Amino acid sequence: MSELLNTAEGPTYPCTQCGICCKKLNTIETTLPYDETGRCFFLIDTFTPKGLPISMCSIYPDRESRGCPSLNSLMEYTPPGTSWDELHATMAHGCNKMQEAYGMHEVYRVILPPKSGE
Repeated sequence: MSELLNTAEGPTYPCTQCGICCKKLNTIETTLPYDETGRCFFLIDTFTPKGLPISMCSIYPDRESRGCPSLNSLMEYTPPGTSWDELHATMAHGCNKMQEAYGMHEVYRVILPPKSGE
């Protein structure tokens, strides 16, 4: 379900759009508005062409100006020398742990592609 794309910034994170991070904003420090359950006001529930439920951000192109950094922009906050692979592996571990903690189906787990040469 997830795939890695390359951009000018570097490879993009292979988000599966499960929405769990945007449904638990009350567990982090953020300026984004959310309801009493922690669900972001900008989250829209929809379905993939195959019928799997996913969550989409209604302000995705403008999210950074509203206080939600892109996952790739987190690279500037990582220790010097951290590679994209290391950052994405750490993020995938966190995403998958959060999905497991909230009982999300395994189809949403972030699976990173093998590193080149593997």
